[in-house]
Amino acid sequence: MLVNNAARAIIGTTMSLAPDEFRVVIDTNLVGTFLGTRAAMPSMRRRGGDSIVSINSTAGIDATVGLAACGTSKWGIRGLTRIGAKELGRENIRVNGVHPGIIETSQAYDPAARELIVGIDDQPIPRLADVDEVSSPVLFVATDDAGYSTGAEFVAGGGYLLGPVPAAKL
Repeated sequence: MLVNNAARAIIGTTMSLAPDEFRVVIDTNLVGTFLGTRAAMPSMRRRGGDSIVSINSTAGIDATVGLAACGTSKWGIRGLTRIGAKELGRENIRVNGVHPGIIETSQAYDPAARELIVGIDDQPIPRLADVDEVSSPVLFVATDDAGYSTGAEFVAGGGYLLGPVPAAKL
């Protein structure tokens, strides 16, 4: 089993990021996932199959202002995961993605502003995820319990992708 878990985020928009900042995020997140997958494939083929799980992000499904490089890299990982599923499925190698929302780690915070990089107050579950809440879906999709899943995207995002919850009580 391989879990690709490359994560680098530099806060910035398309205009505010320097090209070198954009490249370092793409190289870490997307190229790192590509290289990890490529390195694991020979041994997986020799074993007759296995599972690759790429940790992505809700930023790989929905555009997030201020995460131009990270979001772009995560959209790329999404494509790489689906391509890998098609390329490797007949070799009994499953390739899936897990898209966490914002997790209680140092990367959740903008180091300059010392605040969350993405607001959570108006999402359906208005809190940060615990690391264990994201590792559980990873463990599931990596095992034979998800043996018929490939090219799938599992979201653990607190409902972020649903959009904001209205202020009025229903």
